Amino acid sequence: MRGEFARGGLKEFRERVGLRPRGRVSDDWDQELGVRELRSKEQGGRVRLKLWRYDDDDWLVDLTCQDGDPLPSERIEELRGAILDAAAHAGLTVTAQLPPPPGTD
Repeated sequence: MRGEFARGGLKEFRERVGLRPRGRVSDDWDQELGVRELRSKEQGGRVRLKLWRYDDDDWLVDLTCQDGDPLPSERIEELRGAILDAAAHAGLTVTAQLPPPPGTD
């Protein structure tokens, strides 16, 4: 995603996606700025959603599945929708979605 969060926009983005704050925006070296554990290791393999910052206006949300089954595709699409909605509300431009949404081959 590209764009800058207006005052309070990062907090609202994280709330809309359900991310816990992480790192400090004021520190250049802090790249991970939000995290949400969707499934613990004990529940069948850790699944996390994270917000990363690579520059003041360069953002990435990633979903990682470790040591277990991935989330059902319906749940992944639900999360994608929440992220896209939060990005649009914040005024960010979505520059890529990987994998692409179903039906956009």
